[in-house]
Amino acid sequence: DSDRRGAKAEMSSAKGAGSRRTRPQKHQNEFAFRDNKNSKLSKKINAIPTGGLCKRCTDVIEWRKKYHKYKPLDVARKCAKCGEKR
Repeated sequence: DSDRRGAKAEMSSAKGAGSRRTRPQKHQNEFAFRDNKNSKLSKKINAIPTGGLCKRCTDVIEWRKKYHKYKPLDVARKCAKCGEKR
């Protein structure tokens, strides 16, 4: 018991297990993402203007639109960096 009291638990200094991988990915994307351009929601989302925002906000919203991650908001949110509503 006395020898365990003063000893600290050893912890790994590695940031993540992904850096040690030697093999390639198991599943590669076979084709690029394509959305359904004829859906009503896609047309509504793509029609939303992104002008008048900072570069970061514009880039984030455009990326979200492109990969179908954008969710139309009822009330505009405020950007944490520039303070503008988007």
